[in-house]
Amino acid sequence: MRKWNSDMATPLWRVAFGMALGILPGASFGVFLAVMVPGDDFLWTIALWSLVGSAVGSQMAWYVGVRGKVRASLRRMWIFSGLWIVLISAPALLIGGTWMMLLAIVSGGCIAICGFGLKRERGLFAVALMLLPKLAVAQEPEALEFRPCDGCAIEVSPLAVLGVTDQVAFAAPMDDGRIAVVQAYDRLRFSVLDAGGAVVRHVGRAGEGPGEYADVTWLEVQGDLVHVVDGSRRQVTVLDAASDFEVLSTIRLPVPGATGRDMVVLGDSGYVANMMVFTRDRIGYVLHYLDANGKVLQSFDEPGGPVRGMGIVEMRWLRAGNDGTVWSVPMTRYRVDQWAPASGERLRSFERRAEWFPDHDGKGASPRRPDRPPAPVVIGVDVDASGHVWVMTSVAVAERWAESLIEVGERAHAEMPEYELPADRSIVFDTVVEVIDPATGRVVAARTFDEPLYGLGGGKVFTTSPGDAPFTHRHELWQLRLVVPEKAGR
Repeated sequence: MRKWNSDMATPLWRVAFGMALGILPGASFGVFLAVMVPGDDFLWTIALWSLVGSAVGSQMAWYVGVRGKVRASLRRMWIFSGLWIVLISAPALLIGGTWMMLLAIVSGGCIAICGFGLKRERGLFAVALMLLPKLAVAQEPEALEFRPCDGCAIEVSPLAVLGVTDQVAFAAPMDDGRIAVVQAYDRLRFSVLDAGGAVVRHVGRAGEGPGEYADVTWLEVQGDLVHVVDGSRRQVTVLDAASDFEVLSTIRLPVPGATGRDMVVLGDSGYVANMMVFTRDRIGYVLHYLDANGKVLQSFDEPGGPVRGMGIVEMRWLRAGNDGTVWSVPMTRYRVDQWAPASGERLRSFERRAEWFPDHDGKGASPRRPDRPPAPVVIGVDVDASGHVWVMTSVAVAERWAESLIEVGERAHAEMPEYELPADRSIVFDTVVEVIDPATGRVVAARTFDEPLYGLGGGKVFTTSPGDAPFTHRHELWQLRLVVPEKAGR
């Protein structure tokens, strides 16, 4: 038997033959991943893994082919490339996504290149490059620096008292000063309030026709257009506020699926929605870019872990940026992401690492234990005209938590909570509002409010307190504004 020599030349036909055969296991595994694991694009995944298989195949053709045994070369190439893809690249792909696939290609290419005509020691170094995908880590978010600028402050201006006494589910300001409000126990329509907070009319009714709803779960106003989501019927109705709320169009949302926390309108180009779409190529992602007809064009933001449906961990608060991008914030993590909806690329990511807001899976957010206050949650995000990102978080007041909970006593069934919250939530919850400057990666202003706040957009928020009559609420509308002195310290 001829002694193996790492300096022996390999015929190019054998290298090409190995590359061609290496594409087969790579493409096969690419098909498997594209079917079993959510990916950005079916053909893209197959093409990537075909390149990986080609690189491995060419290396194996050289490594064994110099011995002149084609059959052994083929057998070992298939075994080696299969093990390499499954044991090394597959776990890395599941952890890191597309970046891990790119690293797999780079390392596979290095293996092939370093093998030709090099000494054995360098060949071992090339083999070590196979571990790159496994050792690489996903891009970490930038740490937000809490360093308020000198003299910067969040100014509050009371605007009006809303003329509704039911609990407000959500609301949206209109360009002419009016406000569209959806009440928690009347989701078959929404109310229109004037700038002074008085109810001037109701829009919508129960039914299945145009302008009729079964369960209004989200509403946003952009210009004269009012976008109303009916979660039960899985459709968006677009109304013209300038023409007595005439129905302009009805858009079907993806089915099967589950609506989430928020949705944002991107002009005439469509929507970005926080939702689950239970199809092979979309499941696992919690943000989806939809065109004006409701077709999903792009899916992004994959929390990882098992797919559990639309729970609190999958919930996102959304707000459109001033440049066509979208900002998102998870409810259970103080991380602010900027996305390019068309490509699904995460452009920037900031994380606020504060002791008072640890990451959690949502279990600690349930207010049911007097011995442990619930974990903080993000309750809103906004973007002002200057590009600052505003984040609102709800934080339990530990000093008053245990003594303020009300014991239920005899319960109708065992699954009911033993304690309930006081009617005045300001007793047990504060709201922390922080303003982030993405250009510098720092928190430039912060303020803690003694009462719960709910964001409307455009710097408008409302606060809720118990009304004069039982089971009623009083809602005050405020305007928040960032005050920055001309010579503020940077």
